[in-house]
Amino acid sequence: MKSSWRKSVGLIVGVIALVLCGASILNAQLPTADIVGTVTDASGAALAGAHVTVTNTGTGEARSADTNASGDYAFSLLQIGMYSVAVEAKGFKKLTAPSVTLASGDRARVDAKMEVGDVTQTIEVTGTAPALQTDTSTISGSISEQAVQDIPLNGRNFINLAQLAPGASEGNPQGFGTGTRPDDRRPSSEVVVNAQNDSVNNKTIDGMDNNEEVIGSIGVQPSIDAIQEVKVQTNLYTADVGRTAGANVDIITKSGANDIHGSVYEFFRNDKFDARSYFDTAAVGPKPELRQNQYGGSVGGPIRKNKTFFFGDYEGQRVVQGLAVPLATVPTACELGRAACNGVTQLGNFSDLKTPIYNPVTGAQYTNNIIPLSQISTVAQNFAALYPSPNLPGIVSASTGQPSNNYGSTPTRTQYLSTMDGRIDHHFTESDVLTGRYTINLISTLTPGNFPSVSVAGLKILAGGDVNPSVNAFAGGNSERAQNAAITYSHIFSPTVIAQLNVAYLRVAIFSTPLNYQTNASTAFGLQGINVPGIANGYDSGLPLMQIPGIRTWETTTSCP
Repeated sequence: MKSSWRKSVGLIVGVIALVLCGASILNAQLPTADIVGTVTDASGAALAGAHVTVTNTGTGEARSADTNASGDYAFSLLQIGMYSVAVEAKGFKKLTAPSVTLASGDRARVDAKMEVGDVTQTIEVTGTAPALQTDTSTISGSISEQAVQDIPLNGRNFINLAQLAPGASEGNPQGFGTGTRPDDRRPSSEVVVNAQNDSVNNKTIDGMDNNEEVIGSIGVQPSIDAIQEVKVQTNLYTADVGRTAGANVDIITKSGANDIHGSVYEFFRNDKFDARSYFDTAAVGPKPELRQNQYGGSVGGPIRKNKTFFFGDYEGQRVVQGLAVPLATVPTACELGRAACNGVTQLGNFSDLKTPIYNPVTGAQYTNNIIPLSQISTVAQNFAALYPSPNLPGIVSASTGQPSNNYGSTPTRTQYLSTMDGRIDHHFTESDVLTGRYTINLISTLTPGNFPSVSVAGLKILAGGDVNPSVNAFAGGNSERAQNAAITYSHIFSPTVIAQLNVAYLRVAIFSTPLNYQTNASTAFGLQGINVPGIANGYDSGLPLMQIPGIRTWETTTSCP
């Protein structure tokens, strides 16, 4: 099978969203949040003209506004994180709420009941946010930065966190985004919500498009260290994400702050510390190999305090893994001419079988069930050389003497991944913010067939053979390159009039090839008309599908456009 395409979703001038709307009805746009509230005096009467200031405790960014005639205030397009809220009014004590945590899409309400007194006196309000947000009806779940960092994840794949959201599951193990198909070999991005197919999910990064549009998988997958939060909306979506019947999965990337923070890590797994897999039914030879190394680092901090911030990271992953595949049926050593039966060592010696072997032309039975070598074509001899000798006794049929399930193997799959993320935030003023971000994933994967490689007809042939669809059904190579870049500019004209411009670029190039790609193995084996000269990129190279009665299908060594 041949699956290759290059996809470019270029310059999605993705919301040229000059969103001009009243703050009293504005939902959070993209990976931002709001703080709203009402200021009253001790009697509960609305307090107009009170001065409210919200400050991001990480970056020092502060924004201020006065309450309207109804005592209401609203701050929109706030970067997610920790905030403090301060309320001041003439003739009243100052009120502060020092720890207001904002997640993506939050519309946090911080009401203030002012007490008469001197403004130099301060009342500090502490407490937890209500479990129910009364200012938005969206059903969603947020995985915080702390959870992203602390929850154990084999392979550090953030999608495992999204699968924990209410109503979500990991879905069909044969889905397009599971990493088991030639369409996309990357770590799984499969998540199913409300029993909908994974392909109808909407994936975003910092609120902008992150959908691979051919098969519906994810565009880029940032490193765990680059993720501030994962937001999974499952129902009653806001208008800006209402295109999906499944879930809206939004990755919010991390920005720098006034303090420098970083990380360096190395995680590894090795077969030296593992038992043999329960599913390794063959139990032949040494324990399947496993070497999994994941390493990298990140750093973020200020370029200019309270103004410009940076964040960057690199992550590498190297996986060498023996696969536990089902037992295969191969010709016996006698039939392959690798052992003597009835005193004869020759390819085509079926004297170990009880079933008579007949000449298909004359209809006469071959003497001692041995096909003369002169009647076995060069093509057949080359194909026979691809089969390994049995390494298990198998289950022998009482009626025919033919064994089955007589070969076990643990072929080794390799995958090498690199991920890089970078982000810069610049605050021109408290009303003007510019953000730029870039993410790239590079992946190289080789999925083997069941049988070992052999040299036949002057070629090194990677043999497929009797493949388990749930393990390595699509044996072959794969290379992928996914890139995403985005620029966001926000301007606040007033507490009730805002503008935001978002421009994003997404490109996903996936190139999958079968075993023996561009080898012209069929021609070398003596099969004419299979490898056609002049076909671009060698799409017709390799070996064709071959099926032999009594021996299971020979697979994964052919390709097609």
